[in-house]
Amino acid sequence: MPRSCDIVLCHHFDFCARGGRTVTGQVVDQNNDPLIGAGVVVEGQSAIGAVTDFDGNYSLTVPEDATQLRFSYIGMADQVVDIAGRTVINVTLAEDANLLEGVVVTALGIKRSEKAVTYNVQKVDEKVFVTREANMVNSLAGKLAGVQINETSAGAGSESKVVMRGAKSIQNSNNALYVLDGIPLPTLSTTMPGDSYEILSSWNRSGDGMAMLNSEDVADMSALVGPSAAALYGYKAANGILMLTTRGGEEGVHVSYSNSTTFSTPFMLPRLQSTYGSKLGQYSSWGNRLNVAPAWSINDFFQTGVNQSHTVSLSMGGENYSTYVSAGWNGADGIIPNNKYGRFNVTAHQTVDFLQNRLHLSLLGMYMKVDEQNMLSGGLYHNPLVPVYLMSPGDNLYAYAVYERYNPQRNFPTQFWSANEMSMQNPFWLVNRNLFNTGKNRFLAGGSLSFDITDWLDIQARVRTDYNATIAEQKFYASSNGLFAGEYGRYYYDDMKTRQTYGDVLLNVHKTFGENLFQLNAVLGASIEDYFYRGTAIGGDLLGVANLFTFNNMETGKAFDKETYRDQVQSVFGTAQLGLKNMIFLDVTARNDWASQLARSDGRVTPIFYPSVGLSVILTDLFKVNSDFLTFAKIRGSYAEVGNPIWTIR
Repeated sequence: MPRSCDIVLCHHFDFCARGGRTVTGQVVDQNNDPLIGAGVVVEGQSAIGAVTDFDGNYSLTVPEDATQLRFSYIGMADQVVDIAGRTVINVTLAEDANLLEGVVVTALGIKRSEKAVTYNVQKVDEKVFVTREANMVNSLAGKLAGVQINETSAGAGSESKVVMRGAKSIQNSNNALYVLDGIPLPTLSTTMPGDSYEILSSWNRSGDGMAMLNSEDVADMSALVGPSAAALYGYKAANGILMLTTRGGEEGVHVSYSNSTTFSTPFMLPRLQSTYGSKLGQYSSWGNRLNVAPAWSINDFFQTGVNQSHTVSLSMGGENYSTYVSAGWNGADGIIPNNKYGRFNVTAHQTVDFLQNRLHLSLLGMYMKVDEQNMLSGGLYHNPLVPVYLMSPGDNLYAYAVYERYNPQRNFPTQFWSANEMSMQNPFWLVNRNLFNTGKNRFLAGGSLSFDITDWLDIQARVRTDYNATIAEQKFYASSNGLFAGEYGRYYYDDMKTRQTYGDVLLNVHKTFGENLFQLNAVLGASIEDYFYRGTAIGGDLLGVANLFTFNNMETGKAFDKETYRDQVQSVFGTAQLGLKNMIFLDVTARNDWASQLARSDGRVTPIFYPSVGLSVILTDLFKVNSDFLTFAKIRGSYAEVGNPIWTIR
């Protein structure tokens, strides 16, 4: 069962101010009911404040130079009131319209009223993450309409596929784009195994970049389903978007610890016959009828999987700043023996306001360290489930649990296995002596700076670098299948590095006209994304000393491969939403990409244009429907053009 513990240190208010005067009053809601625990602070001096009692009353001593009080309550809109020499100030707080309508995060990290969007945006309920899985995406299965979450069978921490409204490409990826704080994340994903051999890529069972994030550091998540919702990100978002917003600091000081522990067992196993044994010298079950029931079951090969997640976080903030720092650890053992996953996360998020709250600075840093062992293979040769499922009921699985025995001719332990099938190996040998280990270190650092030119116009610049270093190893012990190991074993070593650098500039407009008759929200921007990859792979049979996995013990003619490539996309884009009486909304977006994959020999790049348009009407507001049966009705339609880029190797 998930367990959670939250320790909160409340902010201390200074109730004494020399030379001040006392202001009292009551805080109520629109129904005239008292609000218990509402905050009352001196505007500009958040350390001087009070909270209301059970009757909504407060008493606060304020300095002589204080001019305003700020009243706040969860779910209510803040209200700032002039003191103007008064000693009694009663306040009625109204419900926050944004909370009532529902706010969702859309493309570029822009917040919109849920009823105003003209495309399919689904907000993810934070309760989805009560059970902390190694890959947070798995928690979304069955929670989003039109979104298929496919967890791979590679074990704890493995990659998950997020497919929105079905597959769209035969050759390219159909996975949704992950976006963090409005900036796209690199894929960090390779093709999942799909054939019998799959002997070359030890990292192809590894989890993608999303699996490396700590769900505790995510404050908000929403799915932009369909091309109209995602067109503003160009070809990267042809398959839809999963938007994430990082957690920030809260007012006061809060220290919290959370823990989630889950156990897992196989949900469904194949039904195997237990009547007939094997023929002599064959690994099959087409022999004579057995006289006794088999003494083993395929359930005996599996173990109970355990996943533990621990996070400690510090959140604090004041009027002009907020700080969030967290450290998390996730450890998991899969249901297949010797499948292990470990992840360590550190996150720091700082925001500061300057120039009378007109200049806003946000800094984000993340470090992720991941260690994976024996992510379960598909196919035939390295999949331990194949020999388990095909083992004759007349054989004995327990007899192979001691998977190696001393070989006096070779002077070291070798695989114990009686089957003659070339493709089969002892399943316990596979999970203990055909080792796949992957270590990852990822650094994500970025910041944004925005300036409020007026109360309806601001400009923002953002930049972020995402660097990932991966070391993947394959160790095949001597006496493994001869296809994959020589006399003394075989060793593969792969060193891969990726770096994504992203930057953009946004001009934001949010203005109303004609006494709120028209509402305009618009963004005009330009971005550049640079992606760099370098990979080095070394592999070969061991020589001289069995099972000594070092470069010096490898054959001199060992395989060596080095690969480097770089992609860059430069873009300009814009979006505008025009609202009429907060009932009718028209959305128009346009984006033009210049991708390096389409560069010609003369250096010119063919541009690609991605447009979209959408219209939505709130019928219940337009026709003034006042019914308990029909509380909200909306009709919307949209058109968009998106597409996958030309094929690349990543």
